[in-house]
Amino acid sequence: MKVQWKNRLVEKATWGIEKDMQDKYLQLFDDSGTTLLLL
Repeated sequence: MKVQWKNRLVEKATWGIEKDMQDKYLQLFDDSGTTLLLL
């Protein structure tokens, strides 16, 4: 999964393993595992 952090340039987007991102940022995922888009 590629993560685009708020207030960061696209070039600064980072890659992360989805499971690791779910563990660290649970609020970004709903129960179905679908990623939520936060603007």
